[in-house]
Amino acid sequence: MKSFFISSTFKDMQAERDVLHQEVFPALRRRLKEYGEDVQELDLRWGVDTSRMSEEDSGKHVIESCIDAIDRCKPYMVVLVGERYGWIPDRALIEQSHDARLEMWCQEEISITQMEILYGAMKEENLKQCIFCFRDSSFNATVPEEYRALYEVESEKHRTKLEALKEKILANPKAHIMEYHPVWDDEAGQAGNLKEFRDGLENALWEMLKSQFGEQKQTMEERILQDAVLTSSMYL
Repeated sequence: MKSFFISSTFKDMQAERDVLHQEVFPALRRRLKEYGEDVQELDLRWGVDTSRMSEEDSGKHVIESCIDAIDRCKPYMVVLVGERYGWIPDRALIEQSHDARLEMWCQEEISITQMEILYGAMKEENLKQCIFCFRDSSFNATVPEEYRALYEVESEKHRTKLEALKEKILANPKAHIMEYHPVWDDEAGQAGNLKEFRDGLENALWEMLKSQFGEQKQTMEERILQDAVLTSSMYL
């Protein structure tokens, strides 16, 4: 079983996350049956209950839950990149978590999304098993005014940090980057025309998984053949 952590800002990526959950990963599971293997997605839209916590405890819990989830899935991640940078927690929340994994961010204000990307996807040992999906920035021009705030960058401070993060990803020659071009779906009230996103990501993930599971299957078949030859030779 391989688990992929899904990293993105939430409000603007609901449609893409739904496609991953409803179409991409079910298709991968069907294709992996012949290998006797399975795959799942870890989407933190579900499972992080902070309803009974104070704002401070809620923030710390979300941060720690993200890092714990990435550790469970390492080295596999799907990163969705749009035009939002995400929530930047107070530095005090990072310091108060007393989590050694977060020490490198105690002196720098970055969003939870960037923290996920740097901690998981951008590490040298993880890059080969991570895919960065960049939504075409021209998509925002198709979004009606009433929805625009959900998709636009939060502030100029956020814009500067987001642009620097994008440049860091794009400049890495080992990063697996896929660009897609959605348009606004008036009926659904969210991003639409995601066939390019669905097919491109499914195929990219399939090639990644097939190369690994295929090697395992070949090794297993070779062992079975060797055992069969050894068994038959005992009766010669």
